[in-house]
Amino acid sequence: MATLDVTVYAPGKVPARELSLYFVAHDLEPDIRKALADAGIRTIALMAAMGADEDKALDNLKVVVGTWPTVALDGIILGCKLKAIHVDCKATQKVQTEEQIKTMEDPEKVPGIKEPDWNQMVATFKGNRPEILWNDSIEPNRTFVEIIRRDHLKHGKILNYNLNQLWVRADGIVGKEQQLSKTLDDLLKVTSSFKTVAVPDANSVLYRIRGFLYALEMLGVMNLAKDTGFKYLKDLDNFARRYPHMEYIVLIDRKIRTEIDERIRDDANLKWPEVFEAVLKERPDFWATVPCEVLNDRRLAPAVEDKTKRSRSTTPEKTTNQKKNALAKERKKLLKVQAAVAKQQAPQDGNLKRQLHVCVVSQAAN
Repeated sequence: MATLDVTVYAPGKVPARELSLYFVAHDLEPDIRKALADAGIRTIALMAAMGADEDKALDNLKVVVGTWPTVALDGIILGCKLKAIHVDCKATQKVQTEEQIKTMEDPEKVPGIKEPDWNQMVATFKGNRPEILWNDSIEPNRTFVEIIRRDHLKHGKILNYNLNQLWVRADGIVGKEQQLSKTLDDLLKVTSSFKTVAVPDANSVLYRIRGFLYALEMLGVMNLAKDTGFKYLKDLDNFARRYPHMEYIVLIDRKIRTEIDERIRDDANLKWPEVFEAVLKERPDFWATVPCEVLNDRRLAPAVEDKTKRSRSTTPEKTTNQKKNALAKERKKLLKVQAAVAKQQAPQDGNLKRQLHVCVVSQAAN
């Protein structure tokens, strides 16, 4: 049995991949698939909304299909297939809704993009942009793309992420390890907080900006038009050649994305691609002022102190005069001590002499 939907649909009327998988899984005839897609039933949500139960959904689907098989058995089989697809779509829609609710309750939980969907997103982008040399340095990290999608669905806009939060595949950051999902919580990847990664040089900055814009196109948020997105990337490359230090690229990117974020904050109806294009056209002065601002920042930056410890200096050798002075002090101390001892012994010697004189006189009298 085939596992991929090879039906040739009309341009712009291709059903979603998940719905196509259900068409294939239940072996729905290509003519019926095209009839549903042409009628506008191209997503899981629309198929699930065709009826509150299987019978009501089948009645509505018969109207959509139009021509129903004249053979009774064929009609029964087709009805069972459509009912089965409707049941699967309702179950999938329920899981996705619960997943979104849990995500809103806990902002640290990120709904994961399934492996087939991610592979299709990458393949579609590569097919639309064959001129891009795809590698790990510019490919947006899958977990980061999931975070962008979550934030865009939750806040309705693209957040102003820091450069060290723009992950690419080379960073090796992954969400929850892929494993068999036993509960609904296992379907959600958990990121405790935004991990930051090192951005060592100007090339790394350019790669991350490219990966960020590529992620927006992969998610369908914007289209990298030749005169906007790709022109901006080309201008960044030229600017980096003229000013090869990383701080120049960091500052111009910060100026542009901060201006976009402030405009969207002031008017919630504005969309990121429109504001991005407007800022590039209306603020060419950003590029001219960056070199002067970088030089001013360097001038005002405090001097970096050398925190290395100074080696302990050795005690300097005493000079000859210092030695003489020290000996003289010691001699004076010694003389003082001798004088004090002599004073204490003088009275004792006088008493001893008087005692001897008395003894001699007494013996002579006898």
